[in-house]
Amino acid sequence: MLGVVSAAAALVFAAELSASARSELDARGRALLRTLERHEDLRLAAALDDAKRLDGILSDVLGADRDALYLGLVGPDGRAVATASRLPGGSAALARELALHPADGPPPSSGRVRRFTQPLRGASIDDSGLPLPGAAAAPSRSGRLVLGLDASRSARQVTAQAVKTVAVTGAVLLAAFLAFFWTISRRAARMVAFAERLAAGDLGARLDDPASDELGRLAAALGTLRSGVDRMVRQLRDGSGELHTAAGEVLQGAEAQVALADRQGSTVQDTNAVVLRLRDGVRDAGRRPRASSPGRATAPRARAPGPTPSGTRRLRSGHCAITPSRWPGRSWRSSSGAAASPRSSPRCASSPSSPTCCR
Repeated sequence: MLGVVSAAAALVFAAELSASARSELDARGRALLRTLERHEDLRLAAALDDAKRLDGILSDVLGADRDALYLGLVGPDGRAVATASRLPGGSAALARELALHPADGPPPSSGRVRRFTQPLRGASIDDSGLPLPGAAAAPSRSGRLVLGLDASRSARQVTAQAVKTVAVTGAVLLAAFLAFFWTISRRAARMVAFAERLAAGDLGARLDDPASDELGRLAAALGTLRSGVDRMVRQLRDGSGELHTAAGEVLQGAEAQVALADRQGSTVQDTNAVVLRLRDGVRDAGRRPRASSPGRATAPRARAPGPTPSGTRRLRSGHCAITPSRWPGRSWRSSSGAAASPRSSPRCASSPSSPTCCR
């Protein structure tokens, strides 16, 4: 792409330089003919019709200009009086070129040859008014000067110069572009590596790009992103630790509650077993027949002397006395659930003097 742009720029630049060179060549050709028209030796030789002298002057002028292809003096009748040429075709090529110079107008020019015509005045005196030595009276018009300049040579030089200029400029631009691309590529590669490290979880990565262009701002944004992600990860890590601690405490509490429930369940089971055993024991005791010991007399228990306490009524049942005022509102029930007195209890039947029978 850069080569195509450089070639197009070279063509445009060469065309502009060629046009400028043709303009300069036209100005130089016209100036050269005006100078020759005022050349005293040339005018004197033309007035004297000295062809040999004219050939010498024209040859000297042609040799001094490398772009001049031919130079000649054409008489009023259209005949070539004197000529000097470096055309490759010789006299035939010169004759064709002289035929292209009309007597009453400017000659046509091409991209290869630039053609010029300048009338030559014949005079017996010079421009200062002094008479020319040996000059006789001459007509005021003694012909015209014709000149052909090589435009192709100038075009080749201009093209070569344009190509060199564009080549040097293109090389400099290419070197600058490659240097710029290499710098951008290195910076972009560092940013890609930094992003890949972040994606891999390496939050300790660093990216240093102090430039203030777009890539520098992108690097700063990536650094800010890394800092934000690092801060969020730290917060999540701290929150996770606190959550883990709280979860451990909750788990320990739950385990303690489960252990306590297990112990309570075991205690309830033990209590239930004890209650069941007691119930079975009480049931067995209620089914056992009352037996009295032979030869054992039950004598009434003597009451201790003294007055009976106020509000107390003692009931006697065998050998125990019951004081209702001691347990107010106390009722006695048998194993079947019916109300019973202490004496009707099976235990009281077998052991009347037991303290339980007195309650």
